[in-house]
Amino acid sequence: IIKEAHKDLSEDIATKQDSLTIFHGVMDRLNSFNSDEIYHGLIESLADFLNIEECSIYELEGNILKLKLNKGWKDYHKRPDSIEIGKGLAGIAASRLTPVTIKSFLSGNKKDVQEMDVMGDCLFAIPIVDQNEHLYGVISVEKMPFIKLTDATIQTARIICEIAATSLGNAALYNSMADKQIFDEKFGIFRYGYFLTRLNEEFLRSLNYMTPLSIIVFK
Repeated sequence: IIKEAHKDLSEDIATKQDSLTIFHGVMDRLNSFNSDEIYHGLIESLADFLNIEECSIYELEGNILKLKLNKGWKDYHKRPDSIEIGKGLAGIAASRLTPVTIKSFLSGNKKDVQEMDVMGDCLFAIPIVDQNEHLYGVISVEKMPFIKLTDATIQTARIICEIAATSLGNAALYNSMADKQIFDEKFGIFRYGYFLTRLNEEFLRSLNYMTPLSIIVFK
């Protein structure tokens, strides 16, 4: 009994150490204010740490998931360029804001089968969603060793996607704040974005007061 308990404890410690290694590596790759770098870091992290061979990222644009990038796809694969919310595993993951696996399709009820519309479009899909339930997109995993398709893998992938969502939120906030900076300290002039804002304001003012508007352009 003591030997079995020691074995279980050792395995538990090894598992936790592996998890720490994974998440430390993920944090390094997703530490960016550039959304493209974050998406690339996300897909590389899933491939390297979870042995995923083929996967793709669909980014939310309006009410449609648009293909952002993929890894491991072959030329003969005919994967969709866009996915409707609620259609297929990826679409359902986006609509439910929760991971969806092929297992839930095979063992699900009739309602799930009707919602899927297609069978086996991927092994599992995980929404890239932050703690405020803001959806950025979906990870679709099409190929990996089936023996690795476990609840632990799904949970790890979900956490990685949550980290990516947080990084994407930080990047969006950083970029919005950068856009609000109106003065370029290096050149000592106002930024172009500020010029466009002021131009629009003055144009509306001229319309409101029916006064002429002039612009001087230096080249």
